[in-house]
Amino acid sequence: MKSRVARLPENLCFDEFRSVNSTMSFICRDTEGSHDIVAILENRLTKTIREHFMNRERAAVKSVVVDMNAQYIKFIKALFPNALDLIVKNHPQFEKVYDAYQDVFNALKEKNRERLIDVLENYRRSGQNMDTAISTLKKNMTTVLNSVHFLTDFFDYFHYISRLTCIQKNG
Repeated sequence: MKSRVARLPENLCFDEFRSVNSTMSFICRDTEGSHDIVAILENRLTKTIREHFMNRERAAVKSVVVDMNAQYIKFIKALFPNALDLIVKNHPQFEKVYDAYQDVFNALKEKNRERLIDVLENYRRSGQNMDTAISTLKKNMTTVLNSVHFLTDFFDYFHYISRLTCIQKNG
């Protein structure tokens, strides 16, 4: 099937769903922003998925969210060499937790105090470890908000170290 987007987004989500005649099909979505469907393939075979993405600009992809399907995990690094984050979801609540994490991360990275307040105030408990993290941030709200403007240099340094570590690990 033809791709539904001109360029691959930075963050993708792979999954499968039961489609025509009870066969399992593959779906790929943008995990941020629009949440657009990037591709729907007639099956979830490795060969089909690899062929679909081979002629695309794959270097811009930074992360791929997958479930515990080992098939995807095996070929993601080969398809998306710059995807530093491989996030494995194995629980229905993961999506909410991941979205909350991304919202907090992006608010801090953008030094956006209002967005951070909104995320923390509107977070709904999920029974996951994120509840503790959000609760701690809320308890220390004044200190966290006073620190927000210092964080950009930290994030730049963190991403530099992450990439350096990845390069050293992969040779």
